[in-house]
Amino acid sequence: MSKLEYAEHGRGTGLWTAAFLFGLFFCPLVLIAVASVVASLAVAVGLLGLATVVVAAPVARPSRDGGRGGEATAVTWSTWSP
Repeated sequence: MSKLEYAEHGRGTGLWTAAFLFGLFFCPLVLIAVASVVASLAVAVGLLGLATVVVAAPVARPSRDGGRGGEATAVTWSTWSP
């Protein structure tokens, strides 16, 4: 959210929520399908975890600002305007 303009916060929140709910819906289906192939739910969960690390590793690189979200400033009632 800190990288979005103020006018885009609603769209960013909506996209994040949609992606989250997409994952909540499809994760059990993927686990059931993989568990039927590998014959163990524990192995299926491990494979899903490994796949998650492989996919997320290129994206989850440390930021140069120490994780503070860039040049964002605190929004107070005196500085906020719609």
